[in-house]
Amino acid sequence: MLLAETLPPRRAASVCAAAGARGVPPLVLWTWIDLYDAELLALAVESSMSRHEMVHRVATGTAPDRRSLEIFVAFQGAIAS
Repeated sequence: MLLAETLPPRRAASVCAAAGARGVPPLVLWTWIDLYDAELLALAVESSMSRHEMVHRVATGTAPDRRSLEIFVAFQGAIAS
């Protein structure tokens, strides 16, 4: 629900499904949004950031570079097309 407040419903559902498939705990997702924001969470998941890295970034409070994630997501989309 927290993602759906910020992201389009389809994207929010996709992010939740991908994070769940990677075993990212809901508490990590919630904390990530609280520390950074929903868009950065979506980019992290869409860039295939590992569960381990997501947990580490929440534990240490180190945000990833937003622009780098945007580039990586766009690159992955270009390859998939």
